[in-house]
Amino acid sequence: MIVCQELEAERESRLRVEQELKLIRDALEKEKERKKEIILLLLAERKKIIGKLVEERKKTEDLVQVSLSIVYTSNTFFFV
Repeated sequence: MIVCQELEAERESRLRVEQELKLIRDALEKEKERKKEIILLLLAERKKIIGKLVEERKKTEDLVQVSLSIVYTSNTFFFV
């Protein structure tokens, strides 16, 4: 009888541990998914910022070219 009670207590304990393990695994999976979403959002934002940087760099280069052509056509030599 005592052996049966010990076995039953051990089985219940194992079930509790398994349930707790399942909860922990589920929480871990949710956390991994949350971090994955954050990473994807950050990558998209980075791509957007790089696109803006390329645009601004092109605008700057165009302005420099315009400035140089104005300086050159006026026969005045300024350092720009």
